[in-house]
Amino acid sequence: MEKLNELVVICKNQNNELEVKDFEAVKKTIAEKIDTKYLPFIATNRDEYKEIKETRAELNALAKGINDNKIAWVNDLTQKVCEQTKSICDLIKSKSAEFDLEAKTYEKLTLNKEVKIKTKFQINIDVEDEKELKKIRRVLDKDKIIYSIKEK
Repeated sequence: MEKLNELVVICKNQNNELEVKDFEAVKKTIAEKIDTKYLPFIATNRDEYKEIKETRAELNALAKGINDNKIAWVNDLTQKVCEQTKSICDLIKSKSAEFDLEAKTYEKLTLNKEVKIKTKFQINIDVEDEKELKKIRRVLDKDKIIYSIKEK
């Protein structure tokens, strides 16, 4: 497939204004190509999650490329060209947002469950006699709590 950002060509119209050449046709072509090539799906594993993130990056790069061209031409662009290129970029970004939503859903449901941080706590208990100490040790042993004892 040809580079979609190369379809966006600036030319002068009949009123001698700069605009995207064949704007409606270019927009329609890009919409058809991204709808055909980039079909959203539900991520069920890390490989699909990775593919969603790569696709989102590819779509964002495409929109960025078109926007970068617009910025390069900024001195010659009219308001109409800015609106037209923004419209095309918004079309691409809306497709990217579908992938972004799925990536965030996957992250929320899967990745956050995998990250469990173990926390350590320290408790200091002063005990006056052996009897109290034995009672505390029984509770700690019953709950399988790891502990250490220091004499003062």
